[in-house]
Formats: sequence, structure tokens, C-alpha cells
Amino acid sequence: MRASMREESRFFLEEVLFVKQLDVRTLFDADFTYVDATLAPLYGLPAPGAGFARVQLPANQPRSGMLTHSAFLALQAHPASSSPTYRGKFVREKLLCETVAAPPENVSTTIPPNIPGQPKTLRQKLSEHMTNNGCKACHMSMDPIGFGFEHFDGLAAHRTLDNGLPIDATGTLDGKPFTDAKGLNTLLKNDPRVMKCLTRTLFRHAAGHVDLPSESRPLATAHEAFVASGYKYQALLIALIQSDAFRLGKPAEGTP
Repeated sequence: MRASMREESRFFLEEVLFVKQLDVRTLFDADFTYVDATLAPLYGLPAPGAGFARVQLPANQPRSGMLTHSAFLALQAHPASSSPTYRGKFVREKLLCETVAAPPENVSTTIPPNIPGQPKTLRQKLSEHMTNNGCKACHMSMDPIGFGFEHFDGLAAHRTLDNGLPIDATGTLDGKPFTDAKGLNTLLKNDPRVMKCLTRTLFRHAAGHVDLPSESRPLATAHEAFVASGYKYQALLIALIQSDAFRLGKPAEGTP
């Protein structure tokens, strides 16, 4: 199944970014994906023939875009359960380019065990971290985002109950509320910070270093070209490699 999960996202990314050259923000709310006979049952979809097939997701189903792919959800989870913290941390650091501090050394990161006769959802257990003075600052920045994915377990299968109790998948993204993963994906699609983060991340991979203050002007110019193109991935790549920050190692005009 691991190989199938990886291939789903590869086929999906190739279509959006290269084959059809769609608006990059389609990654967050696409109503299609790719499945094979191994992956289809996890999604509750009929198995295709040999190999992978492009499938249209029903309108009433809970998935949309790459953040509801099994590869993302299973990787950002515990071996035997989901993890709102891991999933929220990914969004905060990888999609918004923000830093989440490491937990204090004297703070336990272990999730409280189940108590017989006193069932709790994972969300209810994590509420203890969000009230602990040593934990709440970081958990408040991650968990309200990650709660949006709680309808998906550690293997990315959809569910409505956690430990026998109804799941609450509501959350907030920096004060903006959502009711589930689809709602969170819509907020991320329309958040300008996400595409700015993509610009910075791609530049860092291409240049081999973290962007410097003196490179902010050419990066801003590249991002403006990306926006003007309708958020086409190839336009962003071209704008980045044509920038002085990439060609010269620093902008020709010096610091902004």
C-alpha cells in the first residue's frame, strides 16, 4: 500500500503541475485523484483495472486535494492513530513557512492512555496539552489546524468515530474557522501566505541556501510573475531561475 500511496500523489502532481499546468492552488481542492486496486478500497471507491486510473471524487465524499491523500495523512500520523499535532505542524512549517519551537525537555509528549470505562477522543486528550503552560503555546499553533483532519485515521481511512465517540473536526486557521478538511483546504487555497511560502521554498532548493534579506526584492518580483501567470508552476520556476538572486547569488542592485 505504501507504494500505491506514493504513486497516487505522483500521478496527481504530474497532472496538476506539468501535464495540464493548472493553477497550483488546485492542489488544495481538486475533486479527482488516482487509485489502483490496492488503494481504491481505502477510499471506498471501486477498483479500476490494471494499474492506476484517474477517478472523479463524489461530491458528497470527505476528500479534496493532496492534503487528503493517503500519503500525506499516513505519513503525518502515529503508527496506530492520527496526529492533529503532526498534521498541523506540517501545515504551519511547510505550507506557511513558519517555525514551531521544539517542546521543552521536561515536557512529556506522550499521549495519555485510554482509561477503561472513560473513553476520550484524541482531541479531548490533546486538550490537556493546550492548557499546560509548557505546551500550549506551540500546540495552540498546530492542533487547531490538525483537528481538521481527524475524520481520517492513521492509515488515512475515513471515520466518524474515535474511540467510540463522535469526531469533532472543526478548527481554526489563525482565527478563521472551518468545519472539516475540505473547509481547511479552501482556507489554505485562498491564503496568500501559502503561495509565498512555495516561492521561498523552491528558491531555497534551487539556490541551495536560505534566502537572505538582500534577496527579498528579486524573490518578490518572481512571486509577482507567478501570481500574474495565474499561479502556474512552470512560470514560477522560470521566474526564479531568471532572478538575480539565482543567477548571481545576490541581487545586482544590492540590498533593498
